[in-house]
Amino acid sequence: MKSKKARVLTITLSVILALVLISVAAFQVFFRLPQPSYSGTITMEGLKNPVEVRTDDHGIPHIFAQDEDDLFFAQGFITARER
Repeated sequence: MKSKKARVLTITLSVILALVLISVAAFQVFFRLPQPSYSGTITMEGLKNPVEVRTDDHGIPHIFAQDEDDLFFAQGFITARER
């Protein structure tokens, strides 16, 4: 029969191994998800005027619109796209 310390050690190591395997699997799934396209032109209904969205080197979108309605519409689209 195993001693109590050996059983506790075995269970602890098993739990740690399981957590490591789950972490590696989650990491692989997360980084293999498709990334949104940051270039090109999208035509959308609902805009009154053209809106320009530029994404900088850090992935931060900058929205240029002629009025607030178009600005907020584009901001909502960008937020949804990033989910």
